[in-house]
Amino acid sequence: MHHPCLLVGLTIALVAACVPAPKRAYTPDEVENIGDIDEVMRVLAHEADPLFSIRDNDGFTDAELASMVDAGKLIQRAAKGLAEHHANGHGGESFRGFADSLGAAAKKVEDAATAKDAVESGASLSAMKAVCASCHSKHR
Repeated sequence: MHHPCLLVGLTIALVAACVPAPKRAYTPDEVENIGDIDEVMRVLAHEADPLFSIRDNDGFTDAELASMVDAGKLIQRAAKGLAEHHANGHGGESFRGFADSLGAAAKKVEDAATAKDAVESGASLSAMKAVCASCHSKHR
């Protein structure tokens, strides 16, 4: 018999692998104003999924930490845009709350990676992933 957590993990990995790439690269200013929520989600997956896959590492390279800083900044702006431009059409206050939580989690990722704190960086990535999963379970 398969372990249920393994099946859930494989399902999440397969779904993440099926998310199309964003139409193009966006600056933080641009990502905040994307009008298509599906495109915002593609950007978020493109930025976050590679980091989620390494969140349990014992340590991170300088390049990985730099990626976390950049992703944290971009995700904060995307979260702001989600709250401001998409909440009313996708779940109102509940969705806005998740967007705000995503922004706060992304700030913690940025701060931990800037401090080169591997333990906190991994924990912050896990917390951000949990926000994503909770929102998707309610609003997807």
